[in-house]
Amino acid sequence: MVKACVNLVYRLRLFLKHWYLLLRGGISTFGRKIGGKSFRFGGPRRLYSIWDYPKDIFVVQTAQTIRPAASDSLRTKSGLNQQHRAPWPIFWKRIPEARLVGKSLAVLNSKKELMLEDVCGEGFYREDPSYNYLFLPKPVRLQGAWTSMIGRWCPSGGANYYHWMLDGLPRLALVDRFPPDTQILVPSPLRPFQTDSLKMLGLWERCRPTPEIHLLVEEYYFSSPPMITGCDNPYAIHFLRDRFLQPEPPPQPSFEKIYITRKGAARRPYQEEEMIAILQEQGWAIIQAENYNLKDQIALFWNARVICAVHGAGLTNLLWCRKGCRVLELVPSTFLNGCYEGLAAYLDLDYRYLIFDADLKCRMTIDLEAFAAAVKKLD
Repeated sequence: MVKACVNLVYRLRLFLKHWYLLLRGGISTFGRKIGGKSFRFGGPRRLYSIWDYPKDIFVVQTAQTIRPAASDSLRTKSGLNQQHRAPWPIFWKRIPEARLVGKSLAVLNSKKELMLEDVCGEGFYREDPSYNYLFLPKPVRLQGAWTSMIGRWCPSGGANYYHWMLDGLPRLALVDRFPPDTQILVPSPLRPFQTDSLKMLGLWERCRPTPEIHLLVEEYYFSSPPMITGCDNPYAIHFLRDRFLQPEPPPQPSFEKIYITRKGAARRPYQEEEMIAILQEQGWAIIQAENYNLKDQIALFWNARVICAVHGAGLTNLLWCRKGCRVLELVPSTFLNGCYEGLAAYLDLDYRYLIFDADLKCRMTIDLEAFAAAVKKLD
């Protein structure tokens, strides 16, 4: 009965969202037609590729080397094409007198054309907030040199732990190539782990929390997103490990076996109390990653020998695991996503997953016998 009610409410929300998006799309199309050349009204008129203007483009990598995924892998089963997004060049470009618009602060040129590479390319730009704006306030002008980590998945207004780590911070990997006085546009407001990460990178003093959605920047250094969100991204993985695990992670806190539970009801298994009882009998520590600061989260996962978790942002911390760490991901049947399997593959972790029947809110009904057997195999 509970699952049926959850599904009914969720279907109603999807129905309303569908019609909202249709209405927004119609209004956006109408706005483009009447907005004309005015930057502040109507949204971008067209898109352009940065490769049409090759001056001052500096290519770091022409493509990432992506490993093939097996037919029974979660990445393959998800149908999200997570291991086939290459080639995806990593580059930067100096853009004088740049105009940045929308919550993702994408580049809009003097012809009111939006940069395609700044809004995730052909298959994704229609959903980007910078493509769909109807009205912009007067621009705020910024003097000097600037770069940005703000984008669709790390927008003004904030980002969750996964998107911050894998979509936002990797755009700062190129900062050392820019003039030393280059300042950084970051989302606003910031959560503690976000501030901590910028301090650990030694960049906090150069950061400007940026709630504005319309900027004119005297000298802008565009750093490309390294990959579509959720896809295999070895460039980001290596950058984060090189910067956050050096010279070495802190030794405490430390548990050999950890289960990551989630705050709130979203994606929490219906039988989680029974699951926790099974785990605690075998000496597992039960943690909420959100209760630890960033340094302690790094230490927890660096020191862990075995990890079990429901699919969610807490598994982003696989970034810090040592080779051979055993991982069991619990996946709702209504939300197949292999992003953490991808992380594990590039870090040589011993990864496995279980898919359980779930409602439309991704709350799983756990087969406790199958769960207990899988947990036993982890030891």
